[in-house]
Amino acid sequence: MVTSRIHLRFFVLLLGIAIVASHASLALAAGPQCDLEALQYNGESIGYTILGGQYTIGTAVTSTAATFTVNGATSPALSLGQSATVGKLSLNVERVGPIGSKQGVYFCAASTVKVACTDSDGGANYGVQGTAQNALGSRGMDFCTGRVLTEWACSSNGNVLSSTYTCPYGCNNGACLSATTVCYSGMQYIPAKCTGGTITQDVTNGCRTITCTAPGSSLKVQACDKPDQGTKQYFEMYKQSQAGTAVSKICLGTTCISDNGYAKSPNFPVCLG
Repeated sequence: MVTSRIHLRFFVLLLGIAIVASHASLALAAGPQCDLEALQYNGESIGYTILGGQYTIGTAVTSTAATFTVNGATSPALSLGQSATVGKLSLNVERVGPIGSKQGVYFCAASTVKVACTDSDGGANYGVQGTAQNALGSRGMDFCTGRVLTEWACSSNGNVLSSTYTCPYGCNNGACLSATTVCYSGMQYIPAKCTGGTITQDVTNGCRTITCTAPGSSLKVQACDKPDQGTKQYFEMYKQSQAGTAVSKICLGTTCISDNGYAKSPNFPVCLG
């Protein structure tokens, strides 16, 4: 069955998916509906690894349409924007006709075979850093490049694909910042919280000492920016003393001491909000 679909996208290099490219000079991509995008010319037959499956795709291309052969199964002639399922691949024509001096076709291929995939932040969640990983071992963790977030997520068939998003208020540690986010380049002014008691001491003299108390219970920690020499990159927390069980935790932002005796923060800036 042939269906129509106009498909526009940028061709960028995808990391984390095994692709056998037919032309080294062509940048390949996999958008939300694609496990592979490629360029092939008339008469070519190329091998690809797509979502763990091995496929040989042949193309017969005219000035207006392309016919695909996938592991011996053949599609009808497809013109621009048309798609068809051939074997275990769904194929869509994104451009067809003269490309340079030859007849060629840009096409999108998506596997119809599904694999298990999980994403720790629940999908395309720009406000939380997450890691997507599928049963084939493909894995991607969200990361920032300036204000641009690269967000990894599971596709509908279980592939691990990336997209980019420009965060309006900035990007830090693999997540977009909110309008109310406050960022800190040292531990001194990061808000302190304690569980099970009240903060009765919070002083900074090089390092920061915080004590939380409750009737019959207390917890005392120290926090120090690190490294000791040069530009401070993160902070460390150390348990100094603990009595009783009522006071269970002291946190600076999301870095906490409870039963553990040591904790290390994310790299500065530490952003909260």
